[in-house]
Amino acid sequence: MYVYVTADKTERVEVEPTDTIHDLMEKMEEITGTPPILQRLITHHNGQRQLYHDEAGTLADHGIDESTATKTMIMLYSVCGWHKLKQKTLEARGVNVDVAPAEDDAMQIVVRDHLSSGRYGQEFTLHVRTGDTVASVMAQVQRRLGYPADLQELINEHTLKRLYHDTVGTLEENNVKNGSTLFLNLSHPAAIAADVEERKLKKAKEIAARRIEDQKINKEKEVVESIDAAEKLDKLKDADSDIDDRKLKKAKGEEIAPVQTPPQQLGGPDAFSSSS
Repeated sequence: MYVYVTADKTERVEVEPTDTIHDLMEKMEEITGTPPILQRLITHHNGQRQLYHDEAGTLADHGIDESTATKTMIMLYSVCGWHKLKQKTLEARGVNVDVAPAEDDAMQIVVRDHLSSGRYGQEFTLHVRTGDTVASVMAQVQRRLGYPADLQELINEHTLKRLYHDTVGTLEENNVKNGSTLFLNLSHPAAIAADVEERKLKKAKEIAARRIEDQKINKEKEVVESIDAAEKLDKLKDADSDIDDRKLKKAKGEEIAPVQTPPQQLGGPDAFSSSS
């Protein structure tokens, strides 16, 4: 049998009398993309009735057959179904939608900015609940002023307790009450850690620079030593060549010029004058 379904347009869906309402709506989902939970079926057989995806029974049980199929219509949006889908989605994420928050746990706290010199002493009010965490309060401060939560430190005006983004417990458990004033400052641990990290980085850069300079000096020394070694080698080659020339001349019986000894090796220029 066929059921004629009307939304923006009419669709003809083939079903069996033994199909359930949910079966019919799944077939409509294949056509429209609308999940069964958001559909509602309206039949005008024996008066108008509205049926939803979780209705028990078959189409035949609800009086939908070949004779009444043309009097059956599916609307592709169900307000009731939408509320069910919202509840189902939230519950899947662990949100208890059946418990309404108590109105008497709502409170206001004042945050006074002592972090920025430009806004020093300025106050603003936050609407919170006793069950909120310190991290959630700091998230509000970050959205409002731009200070990252991990750099914030909130000091309770009355207890002087310091609160950080990783402080465990609720506002109530940390003695933050309705009307409490919290001084916003820079987190001491975060500031100290940042200073240590900065000095470590500076020291590492200095060490790296010294290593580069030492490598440069060593390279220059190697170049100078290689030049000196080359010059010494050239002198040795010249001396060897001169000896070979003298040997060759001696073998030929040619006159050999006496070796000229540098004055330095004879005691310098003064040695000649003293001997004379």
